[in-house]
Amino acid sequence: MSKILIYRANNRLTPTGGPAGYLYNLREGLKTLEDEHIEVCFLPEEEANTSAKRHLKNYFILRFILDTNLYKAIKAYIHTRKIIKSYSKQKVNFECFDAVHFHTTTDLYRNKDALLNYTGKVILTPHSPEPLFEEYLEKIGLFRIIDKSISKKLKEIDEYAFIRANYIVMPCGFADEAYYSFWEEYSDIKRKKSDNYRFLLTGIKERQIYCSRSEYRKEFNIPENAFVISYVGRHNFAKGYDRLLDLGKIILKKYENVFILIGGAEAPLKGLNHERWIETGWSDRPQDLINASDVFVLPNRETYFDIVLLEVLSLGIPIVASDTGGNKLFRGEVGVRLFEDKLSFIREIETIISEGKDIHSQVEIANKKLYRDFFNEKVFAKQYVKLVSELINSNGR
Repeated sequence: MSKILIYRANNRLTPTGGPAGYLYNLREGLKTLEDEHIEVCFLPEEEANTSAKRHLKNYFILRFILDTNLYKAIKAYIHTRKIIKSYSKQKVNFECFDAVHFHTTTDLYRNKDALLNYTGKVILTPHSPEPLFEEYLEKIGLFRIIDKSISKKLKEIDEYAFIRANYIVMPCGFADEAYYSFWEEYSDIKRKKSDNYRFLLTGIKERQIYCSRSEYRKEFNIPENAFVISYVGRHNFAKGYDRLLDLGKIILKKYENVFILIGGAEAPLKGLNHERWIETGWSDRPQDLINASDVFVLPNRETYFDIVLLEVLSLGIPIVASDTGGNKLFRGEVGVRLFEDKLSFIREIETIISEGKDIHSQVEIANKKLYRDFFNEKVFAKQYVKLVSELINSNGR
């Protein structure tokens, strides 16, 4: 029986976004499979890092002394320098596995010595909507100018990972769209490794509703007959939160019975000061918020392949999303409307507001069917096992 190691600890998987959420849903799907002739393993459970706890105390003090943005930049810079300098503390004998699947470029890079003579297949799924080095550089702010060596090193890490990997697995061909803009060398890397790219649709386990639509609305004083626009995610430029602010200014002024319901920490951007703009903060049950709405918006500027979009599909809620990255896979779907600019964003929302209940029912049925047919955790796991088996038995390098 073939064996593959997924380079992530079992106790670090959670029903969120990013690698942790992706692998949580994969693990849940794998539990439903039988006799697949391949053993999928995760790293041993990680213990709590006591030194990290000590650092947190220092960070806690700094947080009250420094400006919030400066504090975050310092914290991110220290974390980034640590990643660059250190090697993986996980002592793994990779030769016990026919393949190793990494889910960040940094994890792959930190194991480069251990992989030097490894004869199995190295698989990479990057997950980030833009190159990981760009995400790190954005977080460290001015430190990217103060320490110019860090940019070069972070790019080196991404470049090494993509070149070293025998196969790069992404959810669809649109997922790496932003890489071309942020990473000058990426087009050459992909051209040279074009035969080594594979695509695997992500799937999710349907999440339980804890608070009914009517109960959730009642909690935030939203009338039953109101039209609710929802958003869950980071409040920043990359996620298109500023686009949502612009939409809100127009829609809330024009329609008296429309509410905008927002999930996620209200930072760095702040919401509108309006009685029908409701910020609920971070929650580990975003499905309750989404379920209480009539349309969900995903206005990202760069998109890899958002798990939250799949969660919305599973609930049968209409979606209005930017025509970018992984969102493009849903072009032509009746329950997913894509917009290109501010005017088309507003137009799509107003169209859904004006539509009757019959149309909304059709969309609910269509989105739930799309989820059941292609994006549930069982389909995900089955296709993952099939793909990995093919890669292990292939001759690609």
